[in-house]
Amino acid sequence: MRGPTQNILIIQTAFIGDVILATSFISLVKEKYPNSSIHFVLRDGNEGLLKNNPLVDRVWVWNKKSNKNKNLWNMIKELRNYHFEYVFTLQRFFSTGLITLMMKANHKIAFDKNSLSIFFTKEN
Repeated sequence: MRGPTQNILIIQTAFIGDVILATSFISLVKEKYPNSSIHFVLRDGNEGLLKNNPLVDRVWVWNKKSNKNKNLWNMIKELRNYHFEYVFTLQRFFSTGLITLMMKANHKIAFDKNSLSIFFTKEN
């Protein structure tokens, strides 16, 4: 019996090598939550890396090159239309911490070095 679909958000908005390294994390998440719908946030220019990845259901592109903050807020507003069971932030930037903080999610998981980590879920 298959369980209900869970929306999961993975955030990695750094450079191309960081997104490549994150692909193994996507596989681990899908293995643990096979019925999940995986959404992935990355920076403009890296979307081609995940374009045909069968494990990723939706790629969200943050244009950081122009109107960076406006584009960030617009993307956050769109993402908030989804209820994510899990949000995984794979970097320590304030901006990715802000995305995580603003999500409607049961579990918000990020590095404890993120300046907003006090608001995230404490996982063992």
